Amino acid sequence: MTYTTVGKEVSGDAAIVRDDVAENIKATWRYVQDKTGVDLTSRIIQAKGGASASAGTHSDGCAFDYRSRGLTTTQINAVVLALRECGWAGTWYRTGPS
Repeated sequence: MTYTTVGKEVSGDAAIVRDDVAENIKATWRYVQDKTGVDLTSRIIQAKGGASASAGTHSDGCAFDYRSRGLTTTQINAVVLALRECGWAGTWYRTGPS
């Protein structure tokens, strides 16, 4: 398996994904921004990684967590819908610290 950097996480670390996911996620981000006005590239909390709170979800480089802080409920719902429209079926909004 090979990986590609697609940007930076809000921590400043590289946002790394599997090569076969990289082009799809970039197209997804363009779609979400065009549809909702929200730039997800500046909101990445975790791409590939091993945070214990994620229970291995991000270990394969195919999952993303985004920061929702500063977004309205309407914006959050629009982003979730747009991500689902792009095929990210496991998209949901988790309340709590972000």
